[in-house]
Amino acid sequence: MLSPVDIAKEIERTITRLEELTEEIRSAAIEAARAETEYRSAFSQSRLIARASAVGKITIDQVEDIATNQTNDLALRYRIAANSLQTLREVLRATQSQLDGLRTLSTSHRVAGS
Repeated sequence: MLSPVDIAKEIERTITRLEELTEEIRSAAIEAARAETEYRSAFSQSRLIARASAVGKITIDQVEDIATNQTNDLALRYRIAANSLQTLREVLRATQSQLDGLRTLSTSHRVAGS
């Protein structure tokens, strides 16, 4: 069982980690937004170019397939960035729960010591 001093140290460490995670989430959110914008822009451009350069009739599905093929790398980068952001948010929630548990443990030590 953790002593009150150990619990206090863990609380401090967890709060520091929460602050670090908050900064990581901010950076990841910016990266995800940039990746999404880059992907969507390239996808739209690819669709426009496919329509404009078509020699004959081209279907919407063909245009979408061409644009998807041409922007695969950007789509992957966007999905990875979005997943990284989601993962960081989940880690933040888990760390917040850990902090809540430590605070509860600290409170039970105070009550038991009274």
